[in-house]
Amino acid sequence: MAHVLTMIGVDLTLKCINSITGTTQTIYGLISGIKGEKQIEVTKFLTDTDIEATIKVLESLLQELDVDKHTSKTLNLCLTEMEEVIKEINVILKMIHDRLLFNNSLYVLKSWRSWKFTEEIEKLGKLNEILHNRWKLLRDVLAIKESLQKQEIVAQVEEESLL
Repeated sequence: MAHVLTMIGVDLTLKCINSITGTTQTIYGLISGIKGEKQIEVTKFLTDTDIEATIKVLESLLQELDVDKHTSKTLNLCLTEMEEVIKEINVILKMIHDRLLFNNSLYVLKSWRSWKFTEEIEKLGKLNEILHNRWKLLRDVLAIKESLQKQEIVAQVEEESLL
């Protein structure tokens, strides 16, 4: 029974990681497209916050995670919350990207029309803070889990040496 529960936990962890990875791939394309449109306000925000690098490092960390070793209810909660904020970032970036593409598809006076993205930038700023907070939680959970596993190994070795 414990093995079945472990496999369910591993499956949930893998689904979260795959979902995050898929969303991050979309985010990279959106950021590239937004920067290509030379929308100064949004491009400055993306550059100043370095949100793309943060997401790339997070994605890489998740792909390197030893799922069999680290899966736990707490880790799955962290990943689920991380997935949520990354999806929200994706939605806002897609909205910005789509507006820029629409504006550029209009030939008449397109240089006179421009979108203001103040509200979207504020939302992205808040989401960026949340992303950093959740990433810190994830790192803390992994560190605690690693520490507990080391303690278990030490206890096993000590127990074996007493026998």
